[in-house]
Amino acid sequence: MKNLKEKDTALHVAIKNGNFGVAKLLMEKDPGLLELVNNANESPLFLAVEGGFLDIAQHILQQFPSAPCCGSNGMNALHAAVIRAHHASMFEYQAPDLSLEKFRRLLSGFLLHAGDQCTNIGCRKTYQPTQIDIMRLLLENGGHGLAEEKDVFGWTPLHCAAHLGHLKATRLLLHHSPTCIAYFRDNEGVSALHIAARQGHVNVMEEIIGHNPDACDLVDNRGWTPLHAAITNERLNVVRYILKKPRLENLINAVDNEGNTPLHVAAGRDKYSIITILVNDLRVHKKAQNLNFQKPIDLIRTNPNIGELYKSMITKKLDSQGGRPSLRSLVHGMDIHEREVGQENKEMKSHRLKNISNIHLLVASLIATVTFTAGFTMPGGYEQDQSSTKGLAMLSNKTSFKVFVIADSIAFYCSSTSVFIQFCGSLEHNYHLLLRFTRVAATLTYISSLGMGLAFTSAMHAVMPDSTMLAWYTFISGICGMFVYIFGFL
Repeated sequence: MKNLKEKDTALHVAIKNGNFGVAKLLMEKDPGLLELVNNANESPLFLAVEGGFLDIAQHILQQFPSAPCCGSNGMNALHAAVIRAHHASMFEYQAPDLSLEKFRRLLSGFLLHAGDQCTNIGCRKTYQPTQIDIMRLLLENGGHGLAEEKDVFGWTPLHCAAHLGHLKATRLLLHHSPTCIAYFRDNEGVSALHIAARQGHVNVMEEIIGHNPDACDLVDNRGWTPLHAAITNERLNVVRYILKKPRLENLINAVDNEGNTPLHVAAGRDKYSIITILVNDLRVHKKAQNLNFQKPIDLIRTNPNIGELYKSMITKKLDSQGGRPSLRSLVHGMDIHEREVGQENKEMKSHRLKNISNIHLLVASLIATVTFTAGFTMPGGYEQDQSSTKGLAMLSNKTSFKVFVIADSIAFYCSSTSVFIQFCGSLEHNYHLLLRFTRVAATLTYISSLGMGLAFTSAMHAVMPDSTMLAWYTFISGICGMFVYIFGFL
């Protein structure tokens, strides 16, 4: 019997709800239910693995080893096991400019994980199968065919493991598959090694290359090698790994379909460390031209994301190594670059950025003024009687006073630095440099506001009598304020 909407059988429903007893009874009464799929092409085994009901999945694999394991979007149960085995967040979200969203997500994830760990303490159950156990059973029952199956994007389970950086899953898939699944490419020609490189998972790369050394020679539909992919995604650790491995030297000067070497790709981005490490490597060809007759130095000279000081330093180094600008770029380079940039869109972004910068400047100026004044109006006043300590702060021996001095100093220096950076940014016409100035200034302003709040709390506590209700109230309210500062945007 199936429901009309999703065409789920009773077994599908039991597994979705994690009801092992009911699912076991249904399978014993009618094993044919395991052969049926719903509207999403999900088999009962796939649902058990995908839902994390591993006891049900283990029972199916042990008692009904030939049960189908197809799933939605062309995936199978092995895809699901690899993905669910990894506990990291699967969604990727671009944090808006000038926000603290990336930090917020990291902090939120840490707190949620810590909360889960605290909840699970004292709740240990009997041994439960892990996703690795399920993967092993799937490979034993389904043979290497499961590891070779691709989803609608052309991803095999190895692609998923490489994306997530799951070393155990990668090792298991490579060692249990007689065919060279490391050579399988997705719909865009991307191999598992490319994916590991662009995600920065060096340990997974080592495992794949150790098992299939020739996998490093694969290129995607754009002609990109794993080194191109790593540079595009700013994975410095992968770039260093490839440069250190003699057997990967052929990747250093490999060209893509547009004739771009890895140095060309790096020159078009703003990751200084990657550009520097490639320029300093004598094996890198500095004179190489792409199909547009551009050398790496041409791309660096016209790259708006690179600061002028660094641009001057790196172009001098390239020039000293023979990587001189092409004649075409010296004559027409800037005109071509200006035509490629959407001027109207850039002006709109610059206007918005100027408004944001003005708000940050106002806030930073207020904080600098307040903290400067607080530095000369010490809580508790100054010594007036004894000549040896005359003019010194009366509460200088109290811990809360010392916290006040440190916090107030941090707040003042950060806010004044933010004001200076905003001043420099007001003279800058380059949108990308202005964006960088504003980002740094915003971070400093946030730190200074945090320091100002801490300074106020410690100053109030310093002038209160010890162990009084008022002192405790001041301390607790200050702690609550700090929590709002730090965790209020979570």
